[in-house]
Amino acid sequence: MRRVAGGDNTALAVLFDRHKSRLFAFLYHLVGDRAAAEDLVSETFLRVYRARTCYRAGTAFTPWLLTIARNLALGELRHRGVVHRARQRLAEDAASNGSERAAERFEISEQVRAALARLPEEQRSALVLKEYQQLEYREIGQVLGCSEAAARARTYRARVALRELLRGWWEAR
Repeated sequence: MRRVAGGDNTALAVLFDRHKSRLFAFLYHLVGDRAAAEDLVSETFLRVYRARTCYRAGTAFTPWLLTIARNLALGELRHRGVVHRARQRLAEDAASNGSERAAERFEISEQVRAALARLPEEQRSALVLKEYQQLEYREIGQVLGCSEAAARARTYRARVALRELLRGWWEAR
């Protein structure tokens, strides 16, 4: 990131290549829409470039990047609400495939996604960062702007709430 701050645009391309997949997965889990997540990845790196002179050397890059991405995703969700295009595409794929197993995987993922969407934003973000991005609690705290203990507590509360939200559906299966 120091090279980017110094005006080296090829260094930005290296950062993009290194982080784009992980960033996309994080954003996709937050917004639930492939096209929106792709747009947000681009917007995140545009913001990184614009803020390159504000980056403090010695600060971990990944939490800084994910904080920018999270803030953009929250703005997107507030502005548009959750878009359902990705879910519809998955449903169409599962239906056209005709595979029971694919349909079951789709149903499970939709139930989890719907339950995640019902969690308070801070819990959802903490859980996505821990389970899908596999960040340490210290890094989650940096992204969410809270202590490591608070990140741990939010993740725990999210797991408990998610388990409770899915219990009735799972037992009814």
